[in-house]
Amino acid sequence: MNNTVSFVLIVLVSGTLAGISYASVGILVGGPYLEQAVEIENQIMFEAGEVEDTPEFRTEYNEYREWQRNGHLLAGIIYGISMGSLFGIVFALSRKYLPGRSHLTRSMFLAGIMCFSVYLLPAVKYPPNPPAAGDPETILLRTVLHLLLIAIIGLGAVGFFKLSRIIKPRSTRLTRACACIFGYAAFAAAVFVVMPASPDPPPLIQASLLDTFRASSMIGAGVFWTVAGAILGILWPRLVRDRVESTQSLNSDSTY
Repeated sequence: MNNTVSFVLIVLVSGTLAGISYASVGILVGGPYLEQAVEIENQIMFEAGEVEDTPEFRTEYNEYREWQRNGHLLAGIIYGISMGSLFGIVFALSRKYLPGRSHLTRSMFLAGIMCFSVYLLPAVKYPPNPPAAGDPETILLRTVLHLLLIAIIGLGAVGFFKLSRIIKPRSTRLTRACACIFGYAAFAAAVFVVMPASPDPPPLIQASLLDTFRASSMIGAGVFWTVAGAILGILWPRLVRDRVESTQSLNSDSTY
Protein backbone atom coordinates (compact mmCIF):
# COMPACT_ATOMS: atom_id res chain seq x y z
CA MET A 1 0.00 0.00 0.00
CA ASN A 2 1.22 3.51 -0.78
CA ASN A 3 2.92 5.13 2.22
CA THR A 4 0.79 8.26 2.03
CA VAL A 5 -2.42 6.24 1.91
CA SER A 6 -1.24 4.14 4.86
CA PHE A 7 -0.43 7.25 6.87
CA VAL A 8 -3.81 8.85 6.14
CA LEU A 9 -5.67 5.65 7.05
CA ILE A 10 -3.73 5.23 10.30
CA VAL A 11 -4.38 8.85 11.29
CA LEU A 12 -8.07 8.59 10.39
CA VAL A 13 -8.55 5.35 12.32
CA SER A 14 -6.73 6.56 15.43
CA GLY A 15 -8.45 9.96 15.38
CA THR A 16 -11.91 8.53 14.74
CA LEU A 17 -11.65 5.92 17.50
CA ALA A 18 -10.27 8.50 19.91
CA GLY A 19 -13.08 10.90 18.98
CA ILE A 20 -15.74 8.24 19.51
CA SER A 21 -14.21 7.40 22.91
CA TYR A 22 -14.14 11.06 23.86
CA ALA A 23 -17.77 11.59 22.85
CA SER A 24 -18.85 8.41 24.65
CA VAL A 25 -17.25 9.56 27.88
CA GLY A 26 -18.95 12.93 27.47
CA ILE A 27 -22.35 11.31 26.98
CA LEU A 28 -22.08 8.57 29.61
CA VAL A 29 -20.03 10.30 32.31
CA GLY A 30 -20.59 14.01 31.80
CA GLY A 31 -24.10 13.81 30.35
CA PRO A 32 -26.04 13.61 33.65
CA TYR A 33 -24.16 16.58 35.11
CA LEU A 34 -24.69 18.56 31.94
CA GLU A 35 -28.43 17.90 32.15
CA GLN A 36 -28.46 19.20 35.72
CA ALA A 37 -26.62 22.35 34.69
CA VAL A 38 -28.96 22.94 31.76
CA GLU A 39 -31.99 22.58 34.03
CA ILE A 40 -30.50 25.14 36.43
CA GLU A 41 -30.12 27.49 33.46
CA ASN A 42 -33.77 26.90 32.59
CA GLN A 43 -34.85 27.72 36.12
CA ILE A 44 -32.87 30.97 36.01
CA MET A 45 -34.68 31.95 32.80
CA PHE A 46 -38.04 31.04 34.34
CA GLU A 47 -37.36 33.19 37.40
CA ALA A 48 -36.21 36.10 35.23
CA GLY A 49 -39.39 35.90 33.17
CA GLU A 50 -37.49 35.32 29.92
CA VAL A 51 -39.54 32.19 29.13
CA GLU A 52 -42.39 30.27 30.71
CA ASP A 53 -42.24 26.66 31.84
CA THR A 54 -44.99 25.41 29.55
CA PRO A 55 -45.56 22.04 27.85
CA GLU A 56 -44.69 23.67 24.55
CA PHE A 57 -41.37 24.87 25.95
CA ARG A 58 -40.57 21.42 27.34
CA THR A 59 -41.38 19.74 24.02
CA GLU A 60 -39.18 22.13 22.10
CA TYR A 61 -36.46 21.88 24.74
CA ASN A 62 -36.46 18.05 24.72
CA GLU A 63 -36.24 17.99 20.92
CA TYR A 64 -33.34 20.42 21.01
CA ARG A 65 -31.49 18.41 23.67
CA GLU A 66 -32.02 15.21 21.68
CA TRP A 67 -30.52 16.91 18.63
CA GLN A 68 -27.57 18.04 20.72
CA ARG A 69 -26.97 14.54 22.08
CA ASN A 70 -27.07 13.03 18.59
CA GLY A 71 -24.68 15.67 17.32
CA HIS A 72 -22.27 15.10 20.18
CA LEU A 73 -20.95 11.90 18.64
CA LEU A 74 -20.43 13.54 15.25
CA ALA A 75 -18.68 16.47 16.91
CA GLY A 76 -16.43 14.03 18.76
CA ILE A 77 -15.46 12.31 15.50
CA ILE A 78 -14.71 15.63 13.80
CA TYR A 79 -12.63 16.72 16.80
CA GLY A 80 -10.86 13.36 16.83
CA ILE A 81 -9.94 13.50 13.14
CA SER A 82 -8.66 17.08 13.39
CA MET A 83 -6.60 16.55 16.54
CA GLY A 84 -5.59 13.06 15.40
CA SER A 85 -4.24 14.52 12.16
CA LEU A 86 -2.16 17.04 14.08
CA PHE A 87 -0.96 14.29 16.41
CA GLY A 88 -0.01 12.03 13.50
CA ILE A 89 1.98 14.77 11.74
CA VAL A 90 3.84 15.71 14.93
CA PHE A 91 4.61 12.04 15.62
CA ALA A 92 5.86 11.49 12.07
CA LEU A 93 8.27 14.42 12.43
CA SER A 94 9.49 13.69 15.95
CA ARG A 95 9.27 9.92 16.49
CA LYS A 96 13.01 9.36 15.99
CA TYR A 97 13.80 11.71 18.85
CA LEU A 98 11.17 10.59 21.37
CA PRO A 99 12.19 8.37 24.29
CA GLY A 100 11.25 4.69 24.16
CA ARG A 101 12.25 1.64 22.17
CA SER A 102 8.90 0.93 20.54
CA HIS A 103 6.53 2.99 18.43
CA LEU A 104 3.84 2.46 21.06
CA THR A 105 5.99 3.83 23.89
CA ARG A 106 7.00 6.85 21.84
CA SER A 107 3.44 7.49 20.73
CA MET A 108 2.12 7.33 24.28
CA PHE A 109 4.87 9.70 25.45
CA LEU A 110 3.94 12.23 22.77
CA ALA A 111 0.24 11.80 23.58
CA GLY A 112 1.01 12.76 27.18
CA ILE A 113 2.79 15.91 26.03
CA MET A 114 -0.09 16.79 23.71
CA CYS A 115 -2.66 16.23 26.46
CA PHE A 116 -0.73 18.54 28.77
CA SER A 117 -0.17 21.19 26.10
CA VAL A 118 -3.55 21.37 24.38
CA TYR A 119 -5.88 20.39 27.22
CA LEU A 120 -4.61 20.15 30.80
CA LEU A 121 -2.78 23.45 31.19
CA PRO A 122 -5.38 25.50 29.25
CA ALA A 123 -8.17 23.79 31.22
CA VAL A 124 -6.58 24.75 34.53
CA LYS A 125 -6.31 28.39 33.43
CA TYR A 126 -9.68 28.53 31.66
CA PRO A 127 -11.69 25.57 33.00
CA PRO A 128 -14.63 24.28 30.95
CA ASN A 129 -18.00 25.46 32.21
CA PRO A 130 -21.42 23.85 31.84
CA PRO A 131 -24.51 25.96 31.12
CA ALA A 132 -25.42 28.45 33.88
CA ALA A 133 -21.78 28.60 35.02
CA GLY A 134 -20.54 31.21 32.57
CA ASP A 135 -21.61 34.62 31.30
CA PRO A 136 -22.86 34.29 27.69
CA GLU A 137 -21.44 37.72 26.91
CA THR A 138 -17.88 36.52 27.65
CA ILE A 139 -18.00 33.38 25.47
CA LEU A 140 -16.07 34.98 22.60
CA LEU A 141 -13.39 36.42 24.89
CA ARG A 142 -13.02 33.16 26.79
CA THR A 143 -12.71 31.23 23.52
CA VAL A 144 -10.04 33.59 22.19
CA LEU A 145 -8.03 33.43 25.42
CA HIS A 146 -8.31 29.64 25.53
CA LEU A 147 -7.17 29.20 21.91
CA LEU A 148 -4.38 31.75 22.37
CA LEU A 149 -3.06 29.87 25.38
CA ILE A 150 -3.15 26.58 23.45
CA ALA A 151 -1.28 28.18 20.55
CA ILE A 152 1.44 29.69 22.76
CA ILE A 153 1.93 26.49 24.77
CA GLY A 154 1.93 24.38 21.60
CA LEU A 155 4.44 26.59 19.79
CA GLY A 156 6.56 26.58 22.93
CA ALA A 157 6.65 22.78 22.87
CA VAL A 158 7.77 22.87 19.24
CA GLY A 159 10.42 25.48 20.04
CA PHE A 160 11.92 23.52 22.90
CA PHE A 161 11.89 20.37 20.78
CA LYS A 162 13.88 22.22 18.11
CA LEU A 163 16.20 23.50 20.82
CA SER A 164 16.89 19.94 21.94
CA ARG A 165 18.26 19.21 18.46
CA ILE A 166 20.85 22.02 18.50
CA ILE A 167 22.24 21.51 22.00
CA LYS A 168 25.89 20.47 21.89
CA PRO A 169 26.25 16.88 20.67
CA ARG A 170 28.56 16.13 23.60
CA SER A 171 25.52 16.28 25.85
CA THR A 172 23.81 12.98 26.45
CA ARG A 173 20.27 12.43 25.23
CA LEU A 174 19.07 12.33 28.86
CA THR A 175 20.79 15.64 29.62
CA ARG A 176 19.25 17.31 26.58
CA ALA A 177 15.82 15.91 27.41
CA CYS A 178 15.96 17.06 31.04
CA ALA A 179 17.17 20.53 30.08
CA CYS A 180 14.37 20.96 27.56
CA ILE A 181 11.69 19.53 29.85
CA PHE A 182 12.60 21.86 32.72
CA GLY A 183 12.94 24.77 30.31
CA TYR A 184 9.55 24.08 28.80
CA ALA A 185 7.99 23.71 32.25
CA ALA A 186 9.36 27.13 33.25
CA PHE A 187 8.11 28.63 29.97
CA ALA A 188 4.63 27.12 30.43
CA ALA A 189 4.46 28.34 34.04
CA ALA A 190 5.40 31.86 32.96
CA VAL A 191 2.75 31.88 30.23
CA PHE A 192 0.20 30.55 32.71
CA VAL A 193 0.89 33.43 35.10
CA VAL A 194 1.04 36.18 32.45
CA MET A 195 -2.17 35.26 30.63
CA PRO A 196 -5.22 37.16 31.99
CA ALA A 197 -7.63 35.40 34.32
CA SER A 198 -10.99 34.10 33.16
CA PRO A 199 -13.44 37.00 32.68
CA ASP A 200 -16.35 34.95 34.04
CA PRO A 201 -18.07 35.97 37.28
CA PRO A 202 -18.45 33.39 40.07
CA PRO A 203 -20.60 30.46 38.84
CA LEU A 204 -24.26 30.28 39.80
CA ILE A 205 -24.35 26.50 40.20
CA GLN A 206 -23.20 24.34 43.09
CA ALA A 207 -19.47 23.91 43.43
CA SER A 208 -19.86 20.13 43.61
CA LEU A 209 -21.71 20.02 40.28
CA LEU A 210 -19.18 22.33 38.67
CA ASP A 211 -16.22 20.30 39.93
CA THR A 212 -17.79 17.02 38.83
CA PHE A 213 -18.50 18.37 35.36
CA ARG A 214 -14.92 19.56 34.97
CA ALA A 215 -13.60 16.24 36.27
CA SER A 216 -15.65 14.37 33.67
CA SER A 217 -14.24 16.65 30.99
CA MET A 218 -10.73 15.85 32.18
CA ILE A 219 -11.50 12.13 32.11
CA GLY A 220 -12.72 12.49 28.54
CA ALA A 221 -9.52 14.27 27.49
CA GLY A 222 -7.41 11.60 29.18
CA VAL A 223 -9.31 8.84 27.40
CA PHE A 224 -9.01 10.67 24.07
CA TRP A 225 -5.23 11.01 24.19
CA THR A 226 -4.74 7.53 25.60
CA VAL A 227 -6.74 5.97 22.76
CA ALA A 228 -5.12 8.21 20.13
CA GLY A 229 -1.62 7.40 21.36
CA ALA A 230 -2.28 3.67 21.70
CA ILE A 231 -3.94 3.20 18.30
CA LEU A 232 -1.34 5.26 16.47
CA GLY A 233 1.52 3.41 18.18
CA ILE A 234 -0.02 0.02 17.45
CA LEU A 235 -0.74 0.75 13.79
CA TRP A 236 2.47 2.65 13.00
CA PRO A 237 4.57 -0.51 12.39
CA ARG A 238 2.26 -1.24 9.47
CA LEU A 239 3.39 2.02 7.86
CA VAL A 240 7.02 1.07 8.46
CA ARG A 241 6.46 -2.33 6.81
CA ASP A 242 4.83 -0.64 3.82
CA ARG A 243 7.82 1.67 3.48
CA VAL A 244 10.27 -1.24 3.64
CA GLU A 245 8.27 -3.27 1.12
CA SER A 246 8.07 -0.26 -1.20
CA THR A 247 11.85 0.26 -0.99
CA GLN A 248 12.53 -3.42 -1.63
CA SER A 249 10.21 -3.35 -4.63
CA LEU A 250 12.01 -0.34 -6.11
CA ASN A 251 15.39 -1.98 -5.57
CA SER A 252 14.15 -5.18 -7.19
CA ASP A 253 12.83 -3.26 -10.21
CA SER A 254 16.11 -1.41 -10.61
CA THR A 255 18.02 -4.68 -11.09
CA TYR A 256 16.32 -5.40 -14.41
